[in-house]
Parts: sequence; C-alpha cells; structure tokens
Amino acid sequence: MLKKQKSIILFALCFILMIGSLAVINANSEKDENIGLKTEMLLEHARNDIMISFGLDKTSETREISAAGAKSANYKEIRFDEIGDWGWEIATEFDALDQGPIGSTVPIFLIKEDSSELVVLYKEADGTNVMQSSKKINEKWEREKLEVKGEPILDIDTIEIE
Repeated sequence: MLKKQKSIILFALCFILMIGSLAVINANSEKDENIGLKTEMLLEHARNDIMISFGLDKTSETREISAAGAKSANYKEIRFDEIGDWGWEIATEFDALDQGPIGSTVPIFLIKEDSSELVVLYKEADGTNVMQSSKKINEKWEREKLEVKGEPILDIDTIEIE
C-alpha cells in the first residue's frame, strides 16, 4: 500500500514538472519571437534615420537607392553575401571600408549602377550615422567618410509589439 502511494506521488510530481517545463518552453519561444520582431523594428528605425541623415531615398521593391538631387545616381543595395558576385576588385574595396565597430548596427551595402562607387552605411552605438564611400577616379579608389549625429539606437526593451 505504501509503495503504491509513493508511485502515485512520484507520478504526480513528474506530471507537474512536465507540464511546468512545457509552459516555460512555450513562454521562452514567445519571448524569442518577440525579440526577433523587436530587432527588426530596431534595425528599420536605424535604417530610416541613416537614409534621412544622408538624404537618401529608398525604393524597397527594386532595392535601388538614389541620392537626393543627383542625376541618375542610382545605387543598388546588396547583401553582404552578394559582394563576392561583383568580382575581386569590388569585394576588396568593400572590405577596405570600415563596416562598423562593435555595438553598431548591421551595415548597409550600396553599389552604384556602373560599379564606380561603393557605399557602406551604419549607425554607431552612440547614434552617429556613418557613410563611408569609395569612388573609382582615374582607375584608383578614393575613400571618404561622413558622420552625422542621428537618433540613438532604440533600446530593445522599450520597443512595444502590438
């Protein structure tokens, strides 16, 4: 009789622990999903601030960006893993441009439609928006760096998901 009661109590404890574990796992997966959404919102906010700071318009459907006031100065946004597709010279020059210190946002890579100019954009941890460019002039790459104080990077804990 005592052995049967111990088994029932042990089974009940295991069942309660299993239900509790499932509840914790479910709560963590919802939290992870929220972190992903909050991160996307944080990066989109930073991206918009960077584009406004440097007078760049974005057309997300074509992934082309044109500089305000420039004639036919179209740039194509490329992902980091696409840089190598543009050839060794372009990849080397992109690599030479600083792509952001620790704490900065994920860099945005732009290439001019004729491959004569490369741009890397990012926001530093203190909110400074940075645009580094490299222009090919007379077969030589010339680099330039511009910094503009922007809005601070959003605190992920203050972002609300609706």
